Amino acid sequence: MQRTLLASLLLLMASGCAAGSDPCGDYDKVRRSLPRDAAALLDRGVNCNHFAGEFNGDRSARDQEINQVLTELRCDQVEREVAAIKRKYRADPAVLKAFRVYYDE
Repeated sequence: MQRTLLASLLLLMASGCAAGSDPCGDYDKVRRSLPRDAAALLDRGVNCNHFAGEFNGDRSARDQEINQVLTELRCDQVEREVAAIKRKYRADPAVLKAFRVYYDE
């Protein structure tokens, strides 16, 4: 399971950077500037959004793989945890901006 998740995350990072969709360098810089718990949750949320967008609903082997990754990432808990992080860091504009830019959009 861990290998699947790691391979999937590496693929996600490589594909996003190659496509020029992010400011990959900016994302890494922003993530490193956040408190550890906020950075970890931001990564999970971004990855959950990415993999949810790949889900086709056709019960294919790929959908099964995606479901496993979504389960490993605990994506069903992310919304609640994001709300808690936003409350915890409500006075930290960098945290709020990072979630707005990379997760909410």
